[in-house]
Amino acid sequence: MGQTNQSYGKQDMNNYNPKLAQELLQKQLVKHPHSNIMVIRVPHSDYTMMSYRHAEKGYLIYVFSSGKFSLSHPEDDNEVNWAYAGNFEKNGTTITFHHVEKKK
Repeated sequence: MGQTNQSYGKQDMNNYNPKLAQELLQKQLVKHPHSNIMVIRVPHSDYTMMSYRHAEKGYLIYVFSSGKFSLSHPEDDNEVNWAYAGNFEKNGTTITFHHVEKKK
């Protein structure tokens, strides 16, 4: 597991489409239906077993089997800054992802 600490600087909330994170998430869910997915654009730390990561429209997109993400600034916890799906537990600004069971 590796740690990545992203430093994006403070983001201007007015320059982002509030639905963009969800749109990017939905696009990844079609491609990777049995994975955990995180779409995020703010400073964070992550501990993941990553299988895929790329940047798109100002967001980092992670597709992975398990891991943990924590926001660096609690005030960034909103739908503009991140969207996620999979098998997870959220505790404040930390989300822990567990392996996703494939449906038979």
